[in-house]
Amino acid sequence: MLSALSQKITSLIIAAGSLLLSSVTGTDADFSDVNIVAEDNQIVCYASLTNCYSKDLDKIFLSGQDIKINFTVQTFEQRKKKPIYEKKFYHKIKYDLVDEYFEVFLSEKKDNFITNSLKEAKDKLARIENVETVNLDLLKFGKKYYIKLIATMQPIFFDAIKKNIDLMIYWNNKKATFSSEIFEKSVF
Repeated sequence: MLSALSQKITSLIIAAGSLLLSSVTGTDADFSDVNIVAEDNQIVCYASLTNCYSKDLDKIFLSGQDIKINFTVQTFEQRKKKPIYEKKFYHKIKYDLVDEYFEVFLSEKKDNFITNSLKEAKDKLARIENVETVNLDLLKFGKKYYIKLIATMQPIFFDAIKKNIDLMIYWNNKKATFSSEIFEKSVF
């Protein structure tokens, strides 16, 4: 119980510090290990968010708050502004202050992952696997396409201070983005 109280006090201090933007050292979150392949008439994507965690953010993970990373996967025809396909989903982490474990929920799979390890929880939170980007039937031969990935962190509300905390300050207020190389349907 003392540990839970200590964690809440720590999270309150971090939250208060987050209100003073100058006290937060952010990171430049990015995508890596991006792999786009065809599986069962779908183009699917695998990727990892990198450089997306800091010690301050780790302390917020330990606060017991629901922390969400929102993902968007879009498929564009080259030179078009509107995607031909878009999928939105989120990954959520929550630390149980009493039983001291992390639960990570992956909305695209409707799957929960439970671990006692912050490192394992963060790895699961940052990884997208086998996410559909577009059905091959939507692509036309002779046209060129690319896939764009976007990740953002959702603000959280700290009840103790009655304030929303914009977690994007931990990513220097920049979305993590990735655009694939141009491809044609024939490569799949």
